[in-house]
Amino acid sequence: MNKAYTHFFSILFFLIVGFNTHAEIRNAPNLKLYNATFNSLRPFPNGLPVCQQTAFRALEKLYDATNGNNWIDHTNWFTVNNLAQWAGIALMPDGCDVQIISLGYHNLVGSLLNLNLPQLSFLYLAGNSLSGSIPSFNSTSFTTLDLGSNQLQGSIPNFTAPLQSLYLDNNGNLAGSIPNFSSTSLSTLWLNRNKFNFSDIVNKNWLSISNLIYAPQAKINLSYDKGVLSVSTGEPDNVQSFDWYLNEKFLQTTAASRFTPLKYGERKNY
Repeated sequence: MNKAYTHFFSILFFLIVGFNTHAEIRNAPNLKLYNATFNSLRPFPNGLPVCQQTAFRALEKLYDATNGNNWIDHTNWFTVNNLAQWAGIALMPDGCDVQIISLGYHNLVGSLLNLNLPQLSFLYLAGNSLSGSIPSFNSTSFTTLDLGSNQLQGSIPNFTAPLQSLYLDNNGNLAGSIPNFSSTSLSTLWLNRNKFNFSDIVNKNWLSISNLIYAPQAKINLSYDKGVLSVSTGEPDNVQSFDWYLNEKFLQTTAASRFTPLKYGERKNY
């Protein structure tokens, strides 16, 4: 075996047998790559039902994307051959598809992926450290989605699932246009403690939702200019009117988005 062929065989060996393996290639002067990591999928546990294999891969991606080794509880994940026995997981009555993921306050850290779980109806991931944007998900069965108290940002996707309850409160940086939701069965919507503006939340059909919480949002700052203290919503003045309240006490209605509670030489108690 000549020297050039030996180098090729050595590299090929790492590519074939590497399983989460750190490969170091030496003595190949014509190569520029010296270190590489080859990641492979976990093997299915012996006896895992074939109908659970797709869900296994979807849960595997969730685990890897959110630092699963440091979850509060990941009992039986990847070690038991029935997903129904994995911590936080419940299956459909047929024992194949995932119906519920309940991993709230579990120290999930990372980005939330678009899970390939078409029968998922209940996703509870509140109280973690999930960041990035909210995926639209592939499930057409969602009824409850709770992503409150995370670090998500961006806008809310236009979900096509028959949502009944959507909790996105206490993320801090969600903003932008809010979907109409008129095509869903939504009865609960929590949006408070984010950065939605007035124009994002007024004149929406979903204002008739029975359990709707959209205030407070991020604080708006006071400004002081030439003896005038004012506060602005930051909205364009094309909204018909604004009602201003302080601690639920009505102050004034204005046609503009700027309110001047105090002018030079005045003193008021609020």
